[in-house]
Order: sequence, then C-alpha cells, then structure tokens
Amino acid sequence: MNKKISKIKGIEAVILVISLLLIISIFPLRMWSTIKEESGGGEIVGSTENVDSTHDVIQDFIAQYDRLDSISVFVDELVGGRYMRVAFWDYEKWVVMYQDLIDLGEETLPGYVEIPMGIDLEVGKTYRVFITVQNASFTVGTENITENANAAIGTFYYNDSSIDGYHLAAKYNYELPISKGKSFIYMGIVAAVCIVLLVVVECIGRSKKFGDTTVHKLVQYTLNPVACVSYAALAFMVFPMKLFDDRISDILFYEAGLLISFIVLIYGINHQSRDNSEEVFTLFGSVYDSIRHYGQMILIAMAIWYGCDYMNGLANIFHTISERQMAVCLLGIVILTFSKRELLNVYNAVAVVIGAVAGFIYYNGHKLAETEKEYDLHNLILVLLIVILLECLIILLNFIRLLCLKISNRSEWKNKKLTLSWYAVMVIGFFALIIIFRFERLWGVALAAIYTVLYFRYYVSSDSKKMLKVLSGGLSLNVVYTIGYCLYCRYFYGFIMGRYSMQFHTVTVTAEYLTIMLCASCALLIGKMVKAQDEEGFWDKLAVIWKEAVLFGFVSAYMFFSASRTGFLAISITALTMIVITSITQKQKVRSFIRLVVICIMAAVIMFAPAFTLQRMIPVMIGHPYFIEIEDAVPDVRGSKDWDDYSYMSIERFISVFSEKMFGTDGIDYDYSEDKMNYDEDGNLLYDADGNLIVNLQSDGDDQFSEAGDVQYIEDVSEDTAINTEEITETEVAASDNPEEDTSSIEEYSNGRFDIWKAYVSSLNMTGHETMSAVAENGENLIHAHNSYLQVAFDHGIPTGIVFLLMIICGIVLSILRYLKNRNEILSLLPFAIISGFAIAALTEWNFQLCNPMTIALMLTLPFVMFRDKK
Repeated sequence: MNKKISKIKGIEAVILVISLLLIISIFPLRMWSTIKEESGGGEIVGSTENVDSTHDVIQDFIAQYDRLDSISVFVDELVGGRYMRVAFWDYEKWVVMYQDLIDLGEETLPGYVEIPMGIDLEVGKTYRVFITVQNASFTVGTENITENANAAIGTFYYNDSSIDGYHLAAKYNYELPISKGKSFIYMGIVAAVCIVLLVVVECIGRSKKFGDTTVHKLVQYTLNPVACVSYAALAFMVFPMKLFDDRISDILFYEAGLLISFIVLIYGINHQSRDNSEEVFTLFGSVYDSIRHYGQMILIAMAIWYGCDYMNGLANIFHTISERQMAVCLLGIVILTFSKRELLNVYNAVAVVIGAVAGFIYYNGHKLAETEKEYDLHNLILVLLIVILLECLIILLNFIRLLCLKISNRSEWKNKKLTLSWYAVMVIGFFALIIIFRFERLWGVALAAIYTVLYFRYYVSSDSKKMLKVLSGGLSLNVVYTIGYCLYCRYFYGFIMGRYSMQFHTVTVTAEYLTIMLCASCALLIGKMVKAQDEEGFWDKLAVIWKEAVLFGFVSAYMFFSASRTGFLAISITALTMIVITSITQKQKVRSFIRLVVICIMAAVIMFAPAFTLQRMIPVMIGHPYFIEIEDAVPDVRGSKDWDDYSYMSIERFISVFSEKMFGTDGIDYDYSEDKMNYDEDGNLLYDADGNLIVNLQSDGDDQFSEAGDVQYIEDVSEDTAINTEEITETEVAASDNPEEDTSSIEEYSNGRFDIWKAYVSSLNMTGHETMSAVAENGENLIHAHNSYLQVAFDHGIPTGIVFLLMIICGIVLSILRYLKNRNEILSLLPFAIISGFAIAALTEWNFQLCNPMTIALMLTLPFVMFRDKK
C-alpha cells in the first residue's frame, strides 16, 4: 500500500477501474433494468360491484417474464374506509407469495393504483392476484376481452364467481434487464468516455509534472468521497425520509448503526496499514506456494459452504449433490498440498487427459435425457463423480510415487519437521471403528477416507504454521462470504420466526455454524490483542487488532440474532477459557485478563448496531430475497418494495424474542398496525369491516368519537365484523418461535432433551444400530439424540462412543498444551477454539456428520494436535 506510483498513472488506474466496473454491471451482470408493461389488451368498460368484507376480486395470469416489479389496478371509487389488501398467490403450489396493504386514501381516483411487488416468477407459471379489503369498500375497473387480447391474462373472478368476457383492468409491470443491443451501446459509450478521459489525463500529465503518490493515498482519495456520500444517503433515507421505519427508537438505532459503520469504514480506508508476515492473508514465499495456499483457503471456504447446503437439503438428491461438491473441494485441498514438482509433471498430465476422455465417454453413456425428471440434477451428480475419480487418480499416482521413494530410501518420503503422536493413533482408531460398525451408513467411510488422505499429506509435506494460516483464512473467507450473502438476499424479518437463521432454514444449524466461526474469530482476536501489547499508544494497538475486532463483533451480532442458548454456552466457555490460559502466560495476569475481556465485550457491543442496521436495510434495498421452501416468514416481507413493513425485525421485537428465548421471560405485546389511518389518536377503530364510519351517540349530535364501549355504526353492522385489525401480537407468534417448549421451566429450557437422552441411553449396545432413531417411552420415533456423544455411541456402539469422547477430550487438552508451547504465534489458540466449541455444542446438538460445518472444521483442525514438531 505504500508503494509509490505516478499521480497520473494513479488517476488513469482509477478511471480504468471505474469504467470496468460500469461495463461489468451492464454486461454480464446486467444490473441495469427497464420496465415492460403488459395488460389484457382491452378497454375499461365498467367496474365491479363493491369489494368489501364479504366480496373479493381475483385475477389469474401467466407470468410472461421472470420478475414482476408491480401491478397497477384501476380503482374506480373508494366507497368507504381506506385500505386495499392485495395477496399474490402461487396458483400451482397454492401458497401466498406476498401480501400488502395499499392506502387508497392517498390515491387519485378513479385511476390506476400501483401495487409494488418486486417478486421473482417462473415464466409460464400461473399466478393469482387476490384483492380484498381492510375495513373498507371500493370498486375496481373491468376491461373487455378483444380478439387481440393477451392470452397470458386468465380468468377474472368476483366473489369467487368467474366473470366471462372481462378481465380486471390492470397493468402488469415486469422488470427486465436492458436489451443486449442497448447494453452494447451503453458499454461503448462508457468505453469511449474512458478513452477520452485517459487521453486528456495523459496529455495533462505530459504538459505538467504532478509528482508521485502512494497506492494508499490513491485509495484514500477514491474511497473517502464514496464512503461519505454513501453514509449521507443512507442516513437521509433513515431520517427524515423514514423509508425503513417511522418509530423513533428504530430511527435512532439505525442512525447510530450507520454512524459506527461509517467510522469503521473511514478508519479502514485511512489508517496506516503494516506489513506483517504473521497476518493470515499474506504471501507464502514463492508464487506457486502463494497460489496453492490461497487455493486451499478458497476450497476450505467452499467445502464449508457446500456442507451448509447439505444441511439445507430437503431431499436426498440435494444431499448427494452437496456431499459430492464438498468431497471435490476436500480432495482439491489434498492435491494442493503437492509441491510444484509433485503436481506439475508428465504423469499427472497423461492421467488427467486419459481420465477426462474416459469420464467424457462414461458421462455420455449414462447421462439422463432432457425428457427425464430432474435430469439436470442427476447429470450434475454424474459429473461430480467423474471429477472425484479424477482427483483420486492424481492422489493415487502421488502415493505410488512416494511409496517408490520409500522403497529407494529417499528422504522425500518422511517429513523432517513433524512426527506422529499417540493422539494420531487414537484418531485413526476411531476412523476404523466407524467403518467397522457402519451398518449401511457410508458417510463415515467417506469421512475416514478423505481425512486420512489429508492427514497423510499434511504429515508428508506441510508446514504447520502455514497450514494453520490456511485453516484460519478458509474459515474467515467462508464467514465473510456468508455475511455478504446474507446482506445480499436474506431478509431480517420478525415474524413468524423471529430468530435469524442466516443461510439456513433452522436456527439450530445456524447456531452450530456460528459457534465455530465465533470461536475461531475470538481466538484470532485474542492472538492479535496479545501481539498488540508490544505496540506503544492506543492508535498503534488499534491498527493491529481492528480487523479482527470488527469480524468478531459482526459474527457475535449474528449469534445474538439467532438467540441460541447452545451457541452462547459454547462460545462463553470457550472464550473465557482462552482468555484465562492466555492471561496466565502474561506477566500482568489480572490486568491481561481484564483487558482481554473488556475488548471482546466492546467489540461485540460496538458492532451490534452496525450489523443489525445493515442486515435490516441492505437486503430490502437490493430487493432479491431468497427464501428456503420450508422457511417461516410472513407473506408481508416476501416482496421487495415495502421497506418499512412492521413485519421486518425491529429493536422492540428483537428484545422481545431474545429475552423470551434466552431468559424465559414473557414476550412484549407487539401491536403496531400497518393500517394506521383506520384508528384515531387514542387507538380506537374508525371504520367497520366494510369501511363505514363509526360514530358515538352524543346528545348534541356532534360527530366526535367516544370511548370504546359507547359506539354504534352508521349502518347496522354486527359487533363480530367490527373488529378486524392488522395487529400482530406476541401471543400469536410465541408458539411459532418456540414450538416445542413446555410450560415446565426445566423442560422449557431443555426443549425436551432429557427425555430424548433417556431414550437413547436405554437403547445403547456394543455394536450400534442400523438407524439413528430411538423410540421414546410414549412410542414417538426420535430423529436424533441432540447429543453427538450419545449419537455416535448409539450409531456405532458403546466402545466407539467412548473412543469418540476421549478423542475430543484429549484434543482439548493437547490443543491447550500446544498453545502453551507456541503462545507467541497469533493463531496458536485456533485449534483449541474449534475443538472446544465443537465439544460443548455436541453436548446438546447432533453436530458430528460428514457435511456438518462443525465436523468439517473439527476434522481440518485435528492434524495440529495429531502431529508434534520434532525437537
């Protein structure tokens, strides 16, 4: 960053980068869009009868493009009340995709009323627009069906009866990327402007000398204005525009979150970075070594990502795909342990060519035709199998080569830096047991085979310090990518499930994932804090730890969002233990302990507001949400245009969910209504179900509103239809947030795990079971033990369970001893953090399985305690 460059060359570089980003955004990303309007093709010839509490309007249509921006419905007259309720249905799956309230009192009628959608569709699929009321009544326009009518507009219904010869008077506004022709024109314009600017800058540079600058200053001059403008725009959107919420508590909190984010960003841009060989992301010697080690980081991150995909899979075919994708990545890590001579040689080249040809022939002979069901998924499985076999062929050739070297007594066979420990024998013994007592389970065989090969290669060729950097870098890349993914397309909503699940459909797996990532980031932060003690002054210390503090704070925030007791227990015990064993190695033990605790807490507290604010705002602004098929989210938040809906997460709702889950307290009533204009200042309802104004009986005939209980309707409306509010109460969602919780305090806190453990303990034997399910006393078939130690013993037998338990306990002890021996290394706490986090989470969750993210991290960590450095 401190490298000097010509100011003119720097300006030209900035112009080139900006131009390139603009061109890429136009194509191939196609981020720029236009609106294409479709309609039934007829003319407005009339209107319906009243749409009210007992009469609705329905219009079916077939999607012509893959994204619906909005629908404009012609509303003829607002008879009473204010609000139109619109529900958008997937007709084939018969589920509500989105719903919203539209305040007709703010519209100019008669006229078209735009209903924002922002929904991704499947072209050719049938959808349904369902129009009802919220304490209102109105009429909508109808259009006739002509000879040139749009065939995509289907049947029109009024009060569930089809109306022949008519459509709903509506316009369907599709969002489309700008055409390829326009894209190339715009790209040409950008390129032309870029060339002109480069020529002008070059001419100016030749006529006058501007001197040199550094890369760091160039970055500052470029990014500081971008950061300032972005912050100002977002802050203005929060207030006074109130685009995300109109409650003062949320406005203040979002403004604070944006301000802290801005300060962190400005500091990151402007602080003086330092060249430090101990940093995770640094060069690894030669170019080849840097490429292969960074490649390993990326593959570790991808392997964990595919493991997460496996946990989300809703069918066996998706599990198979994720398993094989993960296996491809892990075998790729093995191959990247090869030296340049081991990898780039004629034998491997010939093997790859022959294997690729054989794989191509095999694929064409076994692939499914396009007419077959799920042909694309089956063919992907086939391709992944071929890739795995090719990787195994390369690994086998390398093993044969090493075996030949062993026979010839050449030194390449044996690692001069590492030696096997008794713990390695225990791990290999455990692998043998899960293979012997596997029954029909093959994932244990795959786990043992893949990681045995990886451990062998680590022993033969690896440098433990470099590989620890690789592991840390892989975990960091994965969690940063995951947070970025969540900021891109995972909405932060408060109902039905108020606990944030990140990329998963269940917060249980979210907690497992975050436990590993938070333990790892905590270990890295503590290591950096110890390193920072050698620095003088606050700013010098901050320069050392700020990136790790931000990462730890962000991951901590997501753990808070998940409201997982298991996760907090695991990270609390692990972090406290790391702080204690770190402090006892310092000269000022008590002071070091206090400092480490305070900094960790401060990082978590300070970064909570930015993480909450950005997660709440950024995805809805991007507007391309991803919802897992079985995910619980109210329809109100499934679109992308209604940014300030009260169903999104808010501070008040978060406090209620968190305190209820973590501390067992009663939730806070949450009664914010979207139909605000249906109530007076005192919260009294203004309109009945059909929009008729409610007035009180006053002797003087005034139309002032009375207290509740002293009202009558202008028209004779029954009391049953008078109350139809949009309130969302805590009582309505408590069961969804905690579906399995009982009223007993112990059972509520354990979620019934004691009964589950009792059933599994009573079924243990010496050789295991064919299935992983036990039967409870009441005859219920339990899915898993909610305890990995019990589950391993149940699946593979008591002896295997004992070895697994000892393997974890010994791993914790050895990782502590490893730290005490190498405490000057920044990453020396990482093995303990991962093994400890896994061990504690395993007490209440089933986290030992081939594709579980915690298992992947654990297996990648074990080599650091399996081998010891030679003296």
